[in-house]
Amino acid sequence: MKRRAALLWLVGSLWLAMWSVARFNAGLATAYDLGIFSQSAKSWSQGHWPRSDIRGLDLLGDHFSPILALNGLWWRIWPDPRVLLIAQAILLALAMVIVWWVARTLVGEPIALLLFVIGLVARGTIAADLFDFHEVAYAAPTVALLAAAVLRARFRLAVASAVVLVLVKEDLGLTVIAAGAAWWLLHRDGWRRPAVLVSVGVAGLVAATVVLRAVGGGSGYGVFFGGSGSTPLGQQVDTGWSWWRLAPLALFAVTALFVGLRSPVAVLAIPTLAWRMIGNNPSYWRLDTHYDLVLVPIALIAAAHALHGPTHTHPDFCSAAHPEAALPGELRCKTPVTSGVAAVAGIGAVISVTLGVAQLVEVAAAPWHAVAPTQRYRDLQEISARISKGAPIAASNTTGAYLVATHDQVWSIQSAPAVRYVVFARDKGPLDEVSRCQREALFDAATARADVTVMTAGRGDIIAIRYLDPTIVRLADCG
Repeated sequence: MKRRAALLWLVGSLWLAMWSVARFNAGLATAYDLGIFSQSAKSWSQGHWPRSDIRGLDLLGDHFSPILALNGLWWRIWPDPRVLLIAQAILLALAMVIVWWVARTLVGEPIALLLFVIGLVARGTIAADLFDFHEVAYAAPTVALLAAAVLRARFRLAVASAVVLVLVKEDLGLTVIAAGAAWWLLHRDGWRRPAVLVSVGVAGLVAATVVLRAVGGGSGYGVFFGGSGSTPLGQQVDTGWSWWRLAPLALFAVTALFVGLRSPVAVLAIPTLAWRMIGNNPSYWRLDTHYDLVLVPIALIAAAHALHGPTHTHPDFCSAAHPEAALPGELRCKTPVTSGVAAVAGIGAVISVTLGVAQLVEVAAAPWHAVAPTQRYRDLQEISARISKGAPIAASNTTGAYLVATHDQVWSIQSAPAVRYVVFARDKGPLDEVSRCQREALFDAATARADVTVMTAGRGDIIAIRYLDPTIVRLADCG
């Protein structure tokens, strides 16, 4: 069985790493957020607190994610952003192996394998895998282990998982509190064990709040929940009602194959769904980023539990009227899954796989680029090699991730101090914060000055402007 688990883990890791590395090798990775997390990993690897010049702050004041110190170890092994993408793929695949491991004891091997496959192609998994790297990669296997431990009444494992989970991100203390509620709903064995889980969640929330206030003066993301102040990264605030607020709930229901909504395990998803739907940042409602990742293992384990059916100890139920439901060794039996429940779960499975495949078709690069980089990637590498070591660089969102491994001072164009180089892509890339008008203005202004050198790579799509003296880059106001 361990060999089978290892094989599934290997297959899942290769599947997810293929897509994320191919996207990087196609030149489609972004500074927000792969460049940011790469700079964080480099800081940890050098024995420093996490810092990102692209983000412009100490990252412990942005999100409470001390578990990312592990990224420093991976960076020491291979100082390249792709090491984070590979680590993320391994973590996501591990989460789905845990789902399979739990499901096989509940619903048998065939359905467990089906849930494993659904997990690997679920919209939440694929969207996170293709959107660079995020700290919730560590939450995926941890929350899967927590859900499994709560379901199987493994108290020590549940507490250990809860402690690790609160180190991933500041909001996950709420998920641990929800795990305490799920434990009580499932086992009704008194208040002590649920109270311990709740205490771990509360302690995680307090620790996160103290660190965020001490390092960053408090997380700026509170503005999205009725707070005041400027929004991080200039994100939009939308306080109005929109049906899109319900999109995360709809996707969770689909990933849980609908039937999982009746399992107490689904309670673990309530905090994440609540803050996303209540929040006033439209990005929280989107289904093409990393926000749904932590919900995928919860949904699939809840689905397995629901398909297993509730157990009964009442003699009138556990009788000759239900011989197919009897469980050996004790007077316990489970409700057989009806054809209607199976049909609903099947519909959910088809929708879930369809949504994941649609995300692959829309966003993914060709898988062979995992081993055969594109010309755009080679152009970015050429420009990086031509920039002086140690020179401060202002880079666009579409180029920054390709500079952080070899250059220590890489900033966002919009927030850079005095720099010696400006790097941007002349063609419109994904999520680029520099408009076409601004790119052309930068290029035209540079070519008109004698003290500035313009370097291009390949067909001229990747531009690096070298200034003789450090200068503050000002983007044109294109209206």
